Amino acid sequence: MTLQNMEARLCLMAAVALAAGTLIYLYARATPVPTATLALCLGSLPTLLHTAAFTLLGLAVVAPWPRLVPVVCAAWLAIECAFEALQSPAIADAMNLSTLGAHSSLLRAYLHGTFDPVDLLAAGMGAVLAGCIAVSTGNHRVQRP
Repeated sequence: MTLQNMEARLCLMAAVALAAGTLIYLYARATPVPTATLALCLGSLPTLLHTAAFTLLGLAVVAPWPRLVPVVCAAWLAIECAFEALQSPAIADAMNLSTLGAHSSLLRAYLHGTFDPVDLLAAGMGAVLAGCIAVSTGNHRVQRP
């Protein structure tokens, strides 16, 4: 597999993950979910897919350097966890984000999100999934042009 093919494949998988996550997010928010287990899965699945998608995009960028796979996965996990943690009222208050949110409609909308510790687990699973996908696509066996 050439480097360009692998990069294109990773980008395509990222686009599919983003589209699927968006559809699930819209579905889970628009209709009542019949069981608590399904609600738990559908509630955190968009976080898993979002993390996997952006990690895959990052991995497509660093495809020529396969040693960076763990770094990219860890970086996106940290970013996703940080944004999830900012939705916690205790953390938002400690960082005085409520005051800043009064001046920014984007931050105000974000701060009205709901902190869910299961989303932290989902983000971790998304980063690991993306790393596994990158390794399984063979970025350690890429033919350089």
